[in-house]
Amino acid sequence: MSTTLNLQRIGYSPKLSAREKETLYLIAHEFKNREIAEILFLSTCTIDSHRKNLLFKLDVRNSAGLIRRAYELGYLPMETPDSINAVNDEIEIYRIRKRSLAS
Repeated sequence: MSTTLNLQRIGYSPKLSAREKETLYLIAHEFKNREIAEILFLSTCTIDSHRKNLLFKLDVRNSAGLIRRAYELGYLPMETPDSINAVNDEIEIYRIRKRSLAS
């Protein structure tokens, strides 16, 4: 059995920063790093760092593992973070614009 599942049984859950939670939320909603950076008004390098920190803290190797482990540890499903709520309209505009460009 993996170490993480053993830690989960004893109630261990890694501490995620607010920005890491926002990034996790957007990753779970299929946004790419560049898109997340635009939505959160951060650089792509910062989002890369948040993603790397999430992978390390949740002890996984890729995005699929990240989402699976976040779900196992109770981080997902999650309520929309407040800062994301503030830009929800921007997210919808981004999605509409992206769809119209793909057509």
